[in-house]
Amino acid sequence: MLLVLLLLFIASALGTGVIVVRKIPLVVATPREMVNDYFDQSSSRISIRMLRARSWIRQGSYWDPMLKAFLRIVGHLRIWLLRLDRYLSHLYQSVNKKAEARKAASSQENNPLYWDDLKSPKTIVEDIQKPERN
Repeated sequence: MLLVLLLLFIASALGTGVIVVRKIPLVVATPREMVNDYFDQSSSRISIRMLRARSWIRQGSYWDPMLKAFLRIVGHLRIWLLRLDRYLSHLYQSVNKKAEARKAASSQENNPLYWDDLKSPKTIVEDIQKPERN
C-alpha cells in the first residue's frame, strides 16, 4: 500500500515538473511591456473597485441590502422558533397524557375489586391471611 502511494506521488511530481518545464520558455518569451500592462490594468481595476466601494459606503447604499438580509434572518428565526414551540407543545401534551393515564391506572379507586373488598364484611383473620393485590 505504501509502495503504491509512493509511486503515485512520484508520478504526480514528475507530471508537474514536465508541465512547469514546458511553460517556462513561454513565460520567458512574454514581452515585458505586456506584463507591465497587465499589472497596470489589474491595479487600475482594484482602484476603481475601491472608489466604487467608498462611494457606496458614503452614500449609505448598504442599508437596504443589510436590512433585507436582517429581515430574512429574523423571519427564518421566527419560523424556527414557532416550529420549536409547536414541537414542545406536542411533547408537553403527550407527556401530560401519559402521566395522567399512569396516575389513573395506579390509583386504587379505579380497581374494580377495591370496592368489592370494602363492601364485603371482613374479619381480622381474613385480612391477615389474604395476600395484597397490586
